[in-house]
Amino acid sequence: MKKGIYVLPCLLATVLGANWNANNCGFEPNSAVRGTVTDAICAHYDDCEQINNTNYGSTISKGQACDAEAVCLWNSATNTCGKNRDTKNNVCAPAKWGGENGTTPTPAPINAIC
Repeated sequence: MKKGIYVLPCLLATVLGANWNANNCGFEPNSAVRGTVTDAICAHYDDCEQINNTNYGSTISKGQACDAEAVCLWNSATNTCGKNRDTKNNVCAPAKWGGENGTTPTPAPINAIC
């Protein structure tokens, strides 16, 4: 019975997952990721694809590089890096950094039909 007590929270976290929202994706100073919450098909960012197209010393290194990006998620079944989609198929489209010192965040491009 004790095993069920320990496994259930992990199972629920995996099934339910966290959703992107204004608290964890936005332009407020306390946002975990600077970006815009949008549907995955609307977001235009290639952070994860760049990781897929870069040569790493090992699959483990590539997975670690992918998981280091909050907007990406490593798929160990296919050994690929993809957009970190939530249970509603939303992603946090990361801000692009520009300005004089590269410290000014601007929203990532979002498909106009969205």
